[in-house]
Formats: sequence, C-alpha cells, structure tokens
Amino acid sequence: GGRNKQSNNEQLERNLRLAGIKVSPAEFTSMKIIAMIVIMVTSTITAFAITREVTVNFLIILCGIIAAVLAPRYFLTSKIKSRQNKIRDDFPEIIDLLSVSMEAGLSFDAAIQKISEKMKGPLVDEFVMLQREIQMGRPRREAFKSLADNSDISELKTFSSAMTQADQLGIPVNNLLKIQAEQLRMDRKQRAQEKGMKAPVKMILPMVVFIFP
Repeated sequence: GGRNKQSNNEQLERNLRLAGIKVSPAEFTSMKIIAMIVIMVTSTITAFAITREVTVNFLIILCGIIAAVLAPRYFLTSKIKSRQNKIRDDFPEIIDLLSVSMEAGLSFDAAIQKISEKMKGPLVDEFVMLQREIQMGRPRREAFKSLADNSDISELKTFSSAMTQADQLGIPVNNLLKIQAEQLRMDRKQRAQEKGMKAPVKMILPMVVFIFP
C-alpha cells in the first residue's frame, strides 16, 4: 500500500511538472478535494432547487459526482497538452534564435540568457533551468536529459540527445542547431496539415446533431 501511494505521488508530481503547475502533490490533492466537494454540493443544491422529482434529482447529483471525479483529471491533462503544444510551437523559433546568437559569438549559455530577456513561455523557462543546472556544476549530459524528461516531448528528447552527442564528440553546436531548426519547421508544417485533414471529420458529429435536424 505504501509503495503504491509513493508511486502515485511520484506520478502526480511528474504530471504537475509536465503541466507547469508549481504546487506540491499534497497541495494539488487538497485543492482537488475542495473542488470535488464544491461541485457535488453545487449539483445537489441545483437538483433540489430545480425540481422535487427523485429520479431527476438523482440524475443531476450523479452527473455532479461524475463531473467532480473527472474535472480535476481533465484539468491536469488539458494543462499538460496545452503546455506541450506551446513548447512545440515555440521550439523552431527559439532554436533559430540560439543559432543566430551563437553565430554572433555568444556561448550556448549566454545565448539562452539573451533569449530569456526577450521571450517568455514554458520552453524558455526550461532552457533557463537547463542553464542554471549547468552553471551549478551539473554535468551537461544529465542536465540535457532532465530537459527532455521535464517535457516528455519527442522533439525535445531528440534535441537533447543530439546536443549531448555534439558535446561529447566536439561537433559544432551551431551547425547542429540549424539542422534541428529546419527539421522542427518541417514537423510543425506536417502537424498543421494533419490537423487540417482531421477538421472535416470532427465537424461531422456537430453537423449531424445540430444542423441536419
């Protein structure tokens, strides 16, 4: 039981990290319980305010219980997805800026510092954390691995792996950044095309339910 609880706390801590929510698992659990109570109480009050029909009251309260259970999970999942999408969208531009800054003579760490002064967002925050860890003496390989793990995004994992290999083999980082930026732009264009192809399919259900009748 204790091991399962520890595993659940570790998973929740990781999800909070992926979502960019800066609270502890215990604090999030407390907020989740409060939100669940508020939703269930609100649904109960609403049920009896609308009608005295037992069946209707039961259905409203049941919907409230389901919403209370699912809402915190949906909130966390949506925050993770939103943050990951933002990182993917910003990635090509930031890699380009890193490349340009290093071509101008800045080191990798100095380039990150320069970008953080001009841009904001979850990816910039991750790079700033990477820079601080390296400055504090953490091996670059471990710092880049942490960068990849903290977002759970394939593009960032590929980037971190490539940067680690470049550091070990002495490959010019600037050349690597140019290749990475080009690949990221191609990936972003492909994702946009895939979303465009899926849009008509997603519109079928609303059209059937609301328009055709």
